[in-house]
Amino acid sequence: MAKIISGKELSAKLKLEMAEQVKTFPAKYGRVPHLVVILVGEDPGSVSYVTGKAKASAEVGIRNTTIRKPESVSEAELLDIIAALNLDDEVDGILVQLPLPKHIDEDKVIAAIDKSKDVDGFHPLNVAALWQKQPCTLPCTPKGILKMLRAAGVGVAMGNACDEALAAADYITASVDDDGIRRALEHFGVIDKR
Repeated sequence: MAKIISGKELSAKLKLEMAEQVKTFPAKYGRVPHLVVILVGEDPGSVSYVTGKAKASAEVGIRNTTIRKPESVSEAELLDIIAALNLDDEVDGILVQLPLPKHIDEDKVIAAIDKSKDVDGFHPLNVAALWQKQPCTLPCTPKGILKMLRAAGVGVAMGNACDEALAAADYITASVDDDGIRRALEHFGVIDKR
């Protein structure tokens, strides 16, 4: 018989745990973490996703800043914004909401984000580290799926490399597209390669 797994209960539990952790940050680090999300244009799905990120950040006590730019923003202006955020010691994470307008090279934008501030795990060096089973920022969707399965007591056939990689990334990152999820799950042996 199939078992329905609800992520809502686990999400609520994890948010409470994160909120307790974040409360300790001002004493430890002098401030709470700061996530900056860049939204270009008004794609309804992107707006909804970014709104959800702001709400989730508020629930756990993380500072969230959303920078909204019109669809007509130039690639150069977007890269300048990212460069400034990379240099800002008060910014811990940067998320550029995809997709971007056609006149902007997404790969160039992703590569411009400091790899240590890349919450999506899309920076080329983070992707390379993932494939090499090195510590890196992991895409949150496959990580979240594995957390849900483990919390529900569902056995998942994984090797030590997957467990080590998950342990190395002890924070939740933003999501990836379906192809990225498939590649990550293939990489860790959760599903067979095509």
